[in-house]
Amino acid sequence: MSEITKYIDETEKTIMDIQNTINTTQLKIAEAQNNINSLTSSLAHTENNIVKKTTELNLQKKKLGETISFMYENKDLGFFQFFFQTDNLQDLLNAHEFINIVANENEKIYKTIKKQEKALEVQKNKLESNKKKLEQEKSSLLTLKSQQEEQKLQQDVILSKHKEHETEMSNKLIEEEDESKQIMNEINKVLEETKPNIGTDNIPLDPKQILSSPLKAGSYTISSVFGYRVHPVLGRTLAHNGIDMAAPLGTPIYSAGTGTVLFSGQSSGYGNWIVIQHDNGLITIYGHMRGDTLYVKQGQRVQQGQIISAVGSEGRSTGPHLHFSVATSYNGSYFSYIDPLKALK
Repeated sequence: MSEITKYIDETEKTIMDIQNTINTTQLKIAEAQNNINSLTSSLAHTENNIVKKTTELNLQKKKLGETISFMYENKDLGFFQFFFQTDNLQDLLNAHEFINIVANENEKIYKTIKKQEKALEVQKNKLESNKKKLEQEKSSLLTLKSQQEEQKLQQDVILSKHKEHETEMSNKLIEEEDESKQIMNEINKVLEETKPNIGTDNIPLDPKQILSSPLKAGSYTISSVFGYRVHPVLGRTLAHNGIDMAAPLGTPIYSAGTGTVLFSGQSSGYGNWIVIQHDNGLITIYGHMRGDTLYVKQGQRVQQGQIISAVGSEGRSTGPHLHFSVATSYNGSYFSYIDPLKALK
């Protein structure tokens, strides 16, 4: 359960980090696309403006050319000779002023044309620069989209492995739960057959008796606690009816209290197990011992602190440990379990 929860937390963090990277890349893609749209619009406007200005400039050049051409073509006619043939001074002055006006206007047109040609050249250069920038933005956009695809692929791979691991661990927990139920069914079956022959009903109860730990302090660590745990993936409630006390092979196991052995022998789930009915009415169950370490037998009276077996790893077990359960009663079909740690002194 702890492994699943840790794995889910780590995987979800990894997936979230990748998603944040994908989101950042998406923002960059959107920014690049906006730049492309802006440059495309600017290019279209610049190109239209260049076409318009070029048309206007060509028109002005044409007019200037027509004026100069007209004056050149008519230089031998009376148009210019008029200035030297007239005897009227005022007419001469007026004609001279007219020529100056025409010349000045032509000069203005010429300067305007040159200025517009420079402006047009600047716009053309800007157009070429923006075209290059547009190509760079498009290339950057393709790179970002490629990065995003790789990020999404990485995320999909992790999600796929995550689901596989979840399924594997979920199936393992379900299998362990089913095995636990099978073990308890075996216990119930054996006790149903043996308890009537034990004669424990005639033993006076000692409600003041407090159970002690079946393993000496410092010789074990608790690897699994008692209680109901919610599966983080399935949402199912899985029960553990005792505690697992991890300890080296051969570590002595002691009776938690004075009482009578209800069963001592083989179990496919616990490998070998012992069940003791105590004088205070509580029942203790010990599991996973080797067969050659079952030092007590059915019907035997045992004292609190008496060695009854040794830690093994028989049955469905991932390593040497003692499974220890405490029940308040047995009604012929099931036990009423309590947390062993609350029952021990």
